[in-house]
Amino acid sequence: MKKLLIAFMLCAFGSDAAEKVNFFEPTVVPTPVKAEWTTSVAVPLEKGSAKVRIICGGKELEASVAWFARHFREAFGFDCSTTASDVGALTKAEAYEMSADPKEGVTIRAAGLVGVRHAFYTLRQIAIRKRGGLTATDWTMPAFRIADEPKLAFRGFHFCWFPEQRVTQIERQIRLAAYYKFNVVVLENWGVYRSEKYPWFGWKDGKMTPAEVRRLKAVADDVGVTLVPQLNVFGHASLSRVRTGNHAALNVSPEYEPVFEPYSGWNWCLSNPAARQMIKDLMVELHDLFGRPPYFHIGCDEGCPPTCPDCRATDYNELFASLLREISVLMEKRGASLLMWHDMLLQKGDTRWGPFYANGFEGAEDLLRSLPKTLIVCDWYYGGPQKAYPTLDYFQKEGFRTVTSPICSNLAGVDALGKAAVDKGLFGLLQTNWGSFYGREMAGCFPRAACAAWGTVYPGSRLPQDITSPVNHHLRQVLQDMGAVNYEDTGFDDEQVPVHSVTL
Repeated sequence: MKKLLIAFMLCAFGSDAAEKVNFFEPTVVPTPVKAEWTTSVAVPLEKGSAKVRIICGGKELEASVAWFARHFREAFGFDCSTTASDVGALTKAEAYEMSADPKEGVTIRAAGLVGVRHAFYTLRQIAIRKRGGLTATDWTMPAFRIADEPKLAFRGFHFCWFPEQRVTQIERQIRLAAYYKFNVVVLENWGVYRSEKYPWFGWKDGKMTPAEVRRLKAVADDVGVTLVPQLNVFGHASLSRVRTGNHAALNVSPEYEPVFEPYSGWNWCLSNPAARQMIKDLMVELHDLFGRPPYFHIGCDEGCPPTCPDCRATDYNELFASLLREISVLMEKRGASLLMWHDMLLQKGDTRWGPFYANGFEGAEDLLRSLPKTLIVCDWYYGGPQKAYPTLDYFQKEGFRTVTSPICSNLAGVDALGKAAVDKGLFGLLQTNWGSFYGREMAGCFPRAACAAWGTVYPGSRLPQDITSPVNHHLRQVLQDMGAVNYEDTGFDDEQVPVHSVTL
């Protein structure tokens, strides 16, 4: 059967291929819905003869061809001969079809720029430099046919920006997310944002400056992801992890203690009008800086019961709910929906939720039902596969768009939650990453999450050289796009020998 298929595809692609080849079948991330490879037939991409035909909707045809031509030149080092047509374009915005034939070259069919981008990132993963010399300007690849489209509309990756992380690390995560066909990147500030209206809010040497955000936003726009800000408007008001004891504002400016809960400063002081106004001001400032994206993440996980005497004298759930309603209206007027972690919307100790995370106060169910249905609930679960996911069902039944949010360190959980999202018809998946930009965890999570969000299965690395392949090859291409050549900016780790754990 395999010989018959090869014979059929040889006829389809042309049996007069001159060179004898046996390509290693590429691992494309995310795995395409349908892909056929003829590894014994080479399709050249050579300077002066590379041909690409693009078929997409007339309104976006010119922009799609221009984008493809520019990125092809940057990636492959020369121009391709491009022909364009709007006859036979696809209708689904994110679908694409692509084939490579030694006579016809590359043909891409899409509805518009989004699908053409997806095709380009797939092409980039397939083509390799031609062998036979010390260097090569020409490229080659096996003949193939691909028909592909995602099963989830919202495919997000959530990154934390800690003071320890460099701008280059943030940029490469954004670029790699786009390369793997995520369409949203949520960027959470952990004390690194330098607010223009509240300059004391965060560390003085924070790298997330307005100028840097605008530059990263331009990068995100070009590569095809929507960059979304996150501001924690309830818990994590310290802009730190609970185990560190840092407070980005109060360690430097203790006079601003009244806008936070006393003692720990973990929550915002929700009964203080100044705190509520500051939250709104920061949201507007960030939303404008990020170019008014259609989403804004408000965090809200792991809040604690109040220690403030004024907050304790109120209906605290209603105090929290009123803030959520106010900022929801604020963002709706600006064209954005709120994204929110789910755990404060489930009452702690409620036996219905089993191992799933519930940190809400008494009356959490009433709180949820008082909120506008424009809210998007990000249901985070960090365990392994489960037979059922009652929290996902609950939020959907209550009428909220729901996304599932696994953690990078549990790959089986990533796979299972991606499948659950598709099976349950969820709005999407938001992969969480709590600073794990390094090592095998990052290399393992990125492709698994990309496939989970796309609705396919990652086959794992099939290359014999390195268990992190092919992600190291993909990351290398992203770094080349950035012009990153410093040792510390390449690879999965800053050092091969961790200097802080070496014993003399």
